[in-house]
Amino acid sequence: MEENKKDSGFEEEKIPLNIPSTVEPVQESTETSTIQNMEVHHHAHDPAAPHHKKNWKSYFWEFLMLFLAVFCGFLAEYQLEHKIESDREKEYIQSMVEDLQKDTSQVFGLSKKLIKIEKSIDSILMYFEDLHKGFDPVMYRNLNAIYSFPIFIYTDRTMQQLKNSGGMRLIKNKKAADGILNYDAFVRKYQNNDAYVQRYWEFLTFQRIGIIDRQLLEKELKSKTVEELKLNSKNYLLANDPVTLGKFRNSILELQTYHHNTVEAQKKLFSKAVELITILKQEYHLK
Repeated sequence: MEENKKDSGFEEEKIPLNIPSTVEPVQESTETSTIQNMEVHHHAHDPAAPHHKKNWKSYFWEFLMLFLAVFCGFLAEYQLEHKIESDREKEYIQSMVEDLQKDTSQVFGLSKKLIKIEKSIDSILMYFEDLHKGFDPVMYRNLNAIYSFPIFIYTDRTMQQLKNSGGMRLIKNKKAADGILNYDAFVRKYQNNDAYVQRYWEFLTFQRIGIIDRQLLEKELKSKTVEELKLNSKNYLLANDPVTLGKFRNSILELQTYHHNTVEAQKKLFSKAVELITILKQEYHLK
């Protein structure tokens, strides 16, 4: 093997390796580190950098822009609230018109009943003296007509909402607001009168029950003709003395007065409802 190495012409060269056993890291001095950090942030605190001071004009324009932004926001909110209230006002008015139309329709139907009853009362008083003489089909037919009093039921759905929820403040139109309040006041007065007349009708009903034998009359009408009842000369009265019949007649006379006043008040009620419908439609341009 040594011969081969010599023949090759190369000799093995030995390179000394002087590797220290420990390698100490290079430490930067505290001063160098501080300088580098200052160099990194130099641009933020560079005294040579230009510095602009705000003058009063800059502050004024900033204040003006802020004021305008707040003011425009306030105007937008006010306009939105005004539109919402205006829409609600129109909704209330439309609802009020619908209620008034229901009232007029109801009054129109009740008026026919009241007029019919008024005629029956007139007929009863006209033939009252013959009541104790015997059966009179006209007399008893008219007595049957005054068995109940037709009550007006106020359609106050919208009126209650306007009162309870403070909705009246939304009615900006004075003419409309006055008309609504006046109509409501009249209806309340009409209802008080209605209630009084209703109580009087109840009193008259008790009187009639104690005077006319309705049960016997209806029984015989099922088995006999009207002509047969007239020939019997039976009056079908439970009480036939002049005092009892006189009180009954006086009660009917009182009823005639109350009933006539109710008819006249109902005509005014109908007129006021129609008038208010016209006002509301004109003021709010409703169809």
